[in-house]
Amino acid sequence: MKHDFRPFLNPVFIETGSYTGDGIQAALNSGFTKVISIELVPHYYNLCKKRFQNNPMVNYILEILLKYYHIYFVK
Repeated sequence: MKHDFRPFLNPVFIETGSYTGDGIQAALNSGFTKVISIELVPHYYNLCKKRFQNNPMVNYILEILLKYYHIYFVK
């Protein structure tokens, strides 16, 4: 495994900069049960949404929506 996050394992993995989703996949392979990925570039955001579309453990935030995420979901 190229990236092994198991020494840092907790239920949630949060990353910024999804790019093509390799970090998301590494987190899943390491055993994280929830992955939150924040991406700035719509192209990469859409690419990762498609790549992991059938995985309910992966959540995505397009960076321009982050301020609204905070307003509505973070209490």
